[in-house]
Amino acid sequence: MKRYLVIPFAAAILVSGAVYSQNDSVAVKVSKEKVKISGKFYYIHTVKPGETLYSIARAYQIAQAAIIESNPELYKGVKAGNSLKIPVVQDLKNPNPNKDTYHIVKKGETLYAISRAYNVPVDVLSKLNMLQNTSVKENQSLYIPNSKNVKLDERTSSMLQENIKPETKEVKGKGKAAHEVQPKESVYSISRKYNITVKELTDANPGLEADGPKVGQTLVIPATSKVVEKQDEKIDKPTSAIKEPKSFKHDPSKPFNVVLMLPMSIANGGDTLGKNSVRRQEDMLQYYQGTLLALDSLKNRGVSVNLTVVDTKNDQDKEALNRALKNPALKSADLIIGPVYRPAVLAVAPFAEKYSIPMVSPLSIIDEDVVQNPYLIQVATDNEVIVKKTVEYAKRNDGRTVLVVPADGSDAKMVKEFKTLLKDKLPELSYRQGGYAQNQREALKSKLVSGKKNRFVVLSNNEVFVLDFLQNLSIAAKGYEVEVLGTSKWQKFTSIDMAYMHDCNVEIFLANHVDYAESGAKSFVRNFRNFYKTEPNNYAFRGFDVAYYFIDVMKSYGTDFIGALPSISKPNIQTPFHFVKAAEKGGYINKDAVLIKHTENFRVVKVK
Repeated sequence: MKRYLVIPFAAAILVSGAVYSQNDSVAVKVSKEKVKISGKFYYIHTVKPGETLYSIARAYQIAQAAIIESNPELYKGVKAGNSLKIPVVQDLKNPNPNKDTYHIVKKGETLYAISRAYNVPVDVLSKLNMLQNTSVKENQSLYIPNSKNVKLDERTSSMLQENIKPETKEVKGKGKAAHEVQPKESVYSISRKYNITVKELTDANPGLEADGPKVGQTLVIPATSKVVEKQDEKIDKPTSAIKEPKSFKHDPSKPFNVVLMLPMSIANGGDTLGKNSVRRQEDMLQYYQGTLLALDSLKNRGVSVNLTVVDTKNDQDKEALNRALKNPALKSADLIIGPVYRPAVLAVAPFAEKYSIPMVSPLSIIDEDVVQNPYLIQVATDNEVIVKKTVEYAKRNDGRTVLVVPADGSDAKMVKEFKTLLKDKLPELSYRQGGYAQNQREALKSKLVSGKKNRFVVLSNNEVFVLDFLQNLSIAAKGYEVEVLGTSKWQKFTSIDMAYMHDCNVEIFLANHVDYAESGAKSFVRNFRNFYKTEPNNYAFRGFDVAYYFIDVMKSYGTDFIGALPSISKPNIQTPFHFVKAAEKGGYINKDAVLIKHTENFRVVKVK
């Protein structure tokens, strides 16, 4: 007879990164005794001589990480006589561990792909391996049960059944269909696929709105016979086709209707970014102030705008977003700017598509969702663009380019990815941080060529490494023309003497940059000080750039401007824009970045 003991216990301590031997030295006898600790059931297992963490986990058909999490003292190793708490997630009446296995996650693999390979549901793998979500990492060890013998305990089974709905092929009346969530799918893309609203989908699947869809999860799709029968021809069709921009003559007497959606009450509604909410409220105020300055500048050019500001609270308040979508100004808008944070952007995007209104996401990276919505425009530049710009610049045939690679193998992933994108073979210098300085400088001199530009592409984000390299190069390169191409992370370095950055003419690609010596920046700062009696921050510059750019585009192309975006080139103060269509039936993503250079006269300039 099984005994259940109730023992009070403190909260578990999370431990990760421990490495253990995987030798199945002895057969492990599974304990039948369970105890209840802080509301959870555990097997109590006494370690016998020769038993390893691997063999114990295999016997109890659970991930090693789950045992470590419940037994933080295991950082000292597994010792005979130790009593371990083993989380109860399976009924082990008929354990057959010899048919089960462990899987080491390969680069690029997803839990969904692994579940398909072993024919074990995603929810089961997630539960048995104590995963917080469906994300897995390269080299992570996962416990894989035999698919034929998967039998979860009663509590686990009932929990999984809440997320797994039986598929039905009903197509009449109030029939239902089932959909298995695929990688990169969102609530919005699934609702579009079946021609239903997001609310209809979330109402049919309790918990979906709060948690979002999980890969491999089965969703109930409310459907009528008409929807199901004509489903294929409705997939990916926009509400109305994007119109080609025609010749347009702006009438100053007819103002453009612009809606600005900002989380102006963020300090009262929680901090979505985990930082000081008062600071975030100040940032949103600066964004708004920058937008107003843009409207003032456009007014001087004869452009009239009706601006409606909608407070989305903290961009996560669903009631506030629902109220915002009922604002009559939205339906008559020619342009929507915002919301700021991704959850709110995804909530408003279907509305913008339904009413064919261009919608600008000014700060969030929403790549996957732009692919789905032809009226969505992403302004923020993602890191992939920065990397590709850096690679293309390194390929330039205007001198001698040398790759600098850490000799100790650090930053190996970045080095590998860069070389893969580069494709071309370039001269390479294996640089050892902290080596004998004279030897390092001689090695650098051997790579320098007189009468040519010598460009060093440094593939490291290690601040100490970069400092060591720049110090030696600044001495070794006297009399030579040199420049160093770094990464965007170098901007956050704090211990490097800027004299070395300027001596070596360090160049970096960034998503945005303000050159305060330029006339546009000078004018903006002067006006901002005059109007608001304070200094502008990055949010103020972004607010100005976004509003001025898109309203000025409407002045030239009219409200059907969106199809013309890829051909438009206009200078901005802070953030460069070059929009590219994300997909055949998708929206537009900013694929531009700015290259800055630290010059010898201690200036930081934009490289044209």
